[in-house]
Amino acid sequence: MNSFAITKEYGTLTVLEKSLDWVITLTSKSASKTYDGTPLTKHELQAYKLPEGFMLDVTFTGAQTAIGASANTFTARAYNELGQELTVVCEYGMLEVFLNVTVNAYEMTYTYDGTEKNCEDVWVQGLPEGYRVEVEFGAGLTVAGSKNVVFASVVVYDAQGNDITDMCNLKLNTAKLTVLPRTLTVYVYGQSAENIVPAQGSL
Repeated sequence: MNSFAITKEYGTLTVLEKSLDWVITLTSKSASKTYDGTPLTKHELQAYKLPEGFMLDVTFTGAQTAIGASANTFTARAYNELGQELTVVCEYGMLEVFLNVTVNAYEMTYTYDGTEKNCEDVWVQGLPEGYRVEVEFGAGLTVAGSKNVVFASVVVYDAQGNDITDMCNLKLNTAKLTVLPRTLTVYVYGQSAENIVPAQGSL
């Protein structure tokens, strides 16, 4: 008669809920700051809820140093102790770096000569090296008088020539434009040199 040794080993049976959603959407938060030459990061996610027993590993890769905007990218893995994983859908917030720029017009004074006069140049505060501003002024003066000249357009370019105006907080300081009358001296001649009468006026 043969004899056998019977050994019992107990395993674990796990029954997953039928309603378990195997897909989770994660969204990184957005952030912004004024340009200071250092990277802008935001290592945070918007609120989310994992199924019971699942854990989450997240690695952030997004950063923005230059003036402009980019996605706050990251990768993520959601898993449990049984080796099961969820499908992770990553959605990204934005990292935006702005530039504070002050554009100042120069006050200008002319004497009337029959041509239109206007402000001609500006001085700019807040531009990093290699950046530039192009300015167009509004209508000037064609007669004697004074007015504050406004900016018709202001465009900011980075060192590579890209238009970054939309990423700038612009402060525009106008200036006074003055056109002085031109002084004329009119002589009225009489019958003799003693009768010459000088008269002054302006134009």
